[in-house]
Amino acid sequence: MFSGVRILLILNGLGIFPFIWTGLIESSISLFGYSLLYKYHNGSLSVLHANWRRARTLLRDSWMLLLSGLAVIVYMRIDQIMIGQMMGDEAVGIYTAAVKISEVWYFIPMAVASSIFPAILKAKEFSQELYLERLGLLHSFMFLLALMIAIPMTFLSDPIIRLFFGEKFSEAGNVLAIHIWAGILFFRGSK
Repeated sequence: MFSGVRILLILNGLGIFPFIWTGLIESSISLFGYSLLYKYHNGSLSVLHANWRRARTLLRDSWMLLLSGLAVIVYMRIDQIMIGQMMGDEAVGIYTAAVKISEVWYFIPMAVASSIFPAILKAKEFSQELYLERLGLLHSFMFLLALMIAIPMTFLSDPIIRLFFGEKFSEAGNVLAIHIWAGILFFRGSK
């Protein structure tokens, strides 16, 4: 529903503040809905209380992870900012259309690594050799999986772009055919 609202905001050429309000309203509705679900399944919400000492400990122990996450967000979007500065908004639109489709695949290595990694760590308890063997298998599997996505996407990029974005974004097909290969590095790094 909120995606539809955002599309209407774009089509009507409204500024950034309606987007901010839409996000705030969406988050508020989600919070309210999750609170109701929690209350329905677990009883009272009054048992919830903040453990500030634990929160400080978690923040102190995870600041590098937070910084890393912020760096990834900046890294994932800096290319669009640079293209906008050097080539203009139309080029950013074309590039973004390709990137949206290319990045759809990025959930796969995260899901695979999350499900397989406990078994890899368990192997380390038995022997370093078994651990390294399984880690190598994961690397090989991720590489092959990335290839199985990149090769067909390279050849099907034009029709895929036209299907999802229409003829106006047809130039994004060439961008997708190239950008999809960055997924190999992403797949290899997701462990």
